[in-house]
Amino acid sequence: MKKIKNYLLAFIIPFIICLTFFYLKNVLQHIENIYVSDLRLQHIVFLTYLKNVLLGKASLLYSFSAGIGSSMLSTIIFYCVSPINILLLLIKDIRYAILFIYIVKVCLASLTMYIFLSKKYNSNTLTPIVFSTCYALSSFAISYYFCIFWLDCLYLAPLVVLGIEELFNKEKISLIYIFSLALCIICNIQMGFGLCVFSVIYYFYSYNTRYELKKDLKKLKNLSIIFIVSSLCAGAISSGALLGFMSEYNNISLSRKIAVGTSAATTNILFVLKNLFTVGNLKVDYYNNFEPYVYCGLIVTFFSILYLFDKKINKKKRIHALIVILVFIISFSIKSLNLFWHLSEPVLLNYRYSIYLSLFLTMIAFESYITKKSIEKKDIIILGISTFVGVFLITIYKEETYIGYSFIFLLLMLIMIILAKNKHKIFEYILLILVIVEVTANSYLSLYTAKDIPYESYTTYKSIIELSNKKKIEDEYRVMYNYTSTDLCNDTLLLNKNSSLRYFSSVINGKVSNFFLNNLSFVGNNNYRVSAFDSPLLISLMGNKYFYLTGELTNSVYKKLDTYTITNYDYFTLKNKKQNIYLYENPYSLSIGYMIEKDTTYNKKMDNVTYQNNIIKSFSGIDKDILIRLDYEEVKDEEQCKESSYPSCEVYHLKNNTNNPNYYVYASFNEYNTNANATSYIDTNRPILFVTPNNNMFLKIDYAGDLKKETFNVNTYDEEALITSLKKLQENMLTNVNFNKNTLNGTINSKKNGTLFLSIPYSKNFNIYIDNKKTNYYGLLDNTFIGLNIKEGNHKIKLVYKDNRIYLYTTLTIISVIITIALNIFINKKIDFKQKEEQIKQKELEEKKKEQQKRKKELEQKKKETVKNKKNRNKKRK
Repeated sequence: MKKIKNYLLAFIIPFIICLTFFYLKNVLQHIENIYVSDLRLQHIVFLTYLKNVLLGKASLLYSFSAGIGSSMLSTIIFYCVSPINILLLLIKDIRYAILFIYIVKVCLASLTMYIFLSKKYNSNTLTPIVFSTCYALSSFAISYYFCIFWLDCLYLAPLVVLGIEELFNKEKISLIYIFSLALCIICNIQMGFGLCVFSVIYYFYSYNTRYELKKDLKKLKNLSIIFIVSSLCAGAISSGALLGFMSEYNNISLSRKIAVGTSAATTNILFVLKNLFTVGNLKVDYYNNFEPYVYCGLIVTFFSILYLFDKKINKKKRIHALIVILVFIISFSIKSLNLFWHLSEPVLLNYRYSIYLSLFLTMIAFESYITKKSIEKKDIIILGISTFVGVFLITIYKEETYIGYSFIFLLLMLIMIILAKNKHKIFEYILLILVIVEVTANSYLSLYTAKDIPYESYTTYKSIIELSNKKKIEDEYRVMYNYTSTDLCNDTLLLNKNSSLRYFSSVINGKVSNFFLNNLSFVGNNNYRVSAFDSPLLISLMGNKYFYLTGELTNSVYKKLDTYTITNYDYFTLKNKKQNIYLYENPYSLSIGYMIEKDTTYNKKMDNVTYQNNIIKSFSGIDKDILIRLDYEEVKDEEQCKESSYPSCEVYHLKNNTNNPNYYVYASFNEYNTNANATSYIDTNRPILFVTPNNNMFLKIDYAGDLKKETFNVNTYDEEALITSLKKLQENMLTNVNFNKNTLNGTINSKKNGTLFLSIPYSKNFNIYIDNKKTNYYGLLDNTFIGLNIKEGNHKIKLVYKDNRIYLYTTLTIISVIITIALNIFINKKIDFKQKEEQIKQKELEEKKKEQQKRKKELEQKKKETVKNKKNRNKKRK
């Protein structure tokens, strides 16, 4: 009964703390507060999609709403496999559902850490709950609240190390270890890999603190075989998910031209120590480039230090604990090791494995706490020096708020530790309460404390849904919710409607990215974001007919249809504000499918102007350039650059000999300025669109690098030629387009035999039917999009995405589970049999030894009696 009570407390205390600091941060009252960064751009979108899958409204395998269309199995595996996601079906509002998924993961982390500590150290008191709460509400868990798909490792890692402990104690295969590690790998491959590395480190730590290598070589061999078999079983169980993920990710990474950005920077021990002492995690930005999140309570910091100097703890254990800590610090400091822990380059979010150091520190701190019965003079000196070092490191960063809070808690914690261990028991309870207060304060202070905020404002979740319902958008066309630079680029997937030329996922089609990159659209290592200010030709060819914009666009090709008012959320003021949104239509946009004359290819010598002109000429059969490359020249204007704070500043004259006032400039500018009569349209994407009523535009550019080493591309378009070519392609388009999960239906009235171009990413997993008859298809535009042969006349077109490999992946997992259980029974029985044999042999040896000792005693007794009898006989003779 006491165990159940403690289990409940271990779960409930972090739950109350989470609700408290979320309430104080106004999150419970205004849920938009926490929807920043990846939580807004990806997680809410993919979890909404998962909810639709679970409700039967979307396909597990494919979505036509994910950008221009994407397979979804790898995405689901990468982002959405957590068993806690079942809450999506229990809580109607997706925003609150995700909040409680986060909270439940934190609470489970506290519960599993409590189970680990109480079992390892045989403690059923309340003390393990305090340390488990510190672990669950570590700076990693709080600071990465917007990466909830990582956080299954929080509650699974303690079970993994518990399984390793069980493996050593029983010298048998541990199912706890196998299934916990397998589930962590399945829930998130990168965090699971980090846990695999930590498992190996912890295994050797456990062995070295128990045995001598030379004396117990046989024991090492036997235990290592059990550990390796157990680890392989975990890998086998997770192999289905791994293969499902890699089946698409492999194609993606291999075909991606763009260099993958990384934040695999390095840190040093001073940053690590500073973060161990800072109450309220001070960070430069949300993406944590240089500082690993290792803080999990001052009590953990203090007792981890005391552990290393405590002579009552075995010296060998202390040395190996220090080695484990140094392994992490060295990994933080050496780029190659840092990359190894991540399995691949960590895009923006660095030191993801630091949570495993927090786990280890919590474990040794708890052991130190229960071992140390009193605080001696030497301990006071160590704690005093530690406090001084902590305050000094925090002071270096000159953040008065953090210095104040940290100093207060450091001083209080120091005093209370001494009182709790040396005085009355009541002080121990006060210490534990102080720890809870400190962890709550840290959680409160760590939320929204970054100096560099990733967003200023964004459209609220409700506004996106309301906006999408205001006007019926035709299914055969794409729509761009491009109203601000900080808004979603996964909006059509979130809405499960239409499709878009914008998509952001770590699992993204490399060939599609390369296609947009060749056209100089904005492409990152995990996203493509075609802008409304991009080439009208590219946008039309890709079937984007509608745009939602925050400003009125001066473009004679596009037509304004309507104006709406939506709610924007200002991140800095934490308040809602109203904003006008303008709906534009591109009347010359093509549908998702249309007939073309012939295909074309890209070569490295082409720029975006040549490439797009080649595409439209090949597709339409009209030999007329549409995009026009504009010249520019540098102008000597020292006056304009006089006050520039950038290393490079230049003024350029953009020459336009056409009648089109639109200038499309492709470049990475830091700051820019134009002559007074030019209107500029800019967001985080490229290009930048400038519109001017005359042909003379002067552009001042401030640049962080050397502008003389850079070139930029400027072009416009021939409006008459654009409309003529697009109108010709509009004559033979796919109509009556309808999406239903992984199926697309449409009709076409082709005026001749030819090629139907579908601006849907090419994949071998499609089954395509013409008039209900399965047909062959092929890749167009360098195998990026789908093409199929169509005969003259009316036809029904049907695309169905199927990937039968999912049955293979599922079967692999099921078979692996069965084999694991069978191996567990077989090997453990064999081990039991050997252990019984050894026990019998040992018992026989002991009995034999006893028998020998008995015989020896009997012989000795007989000897004594013989000697005694002899003496008696001698006496009688005398």
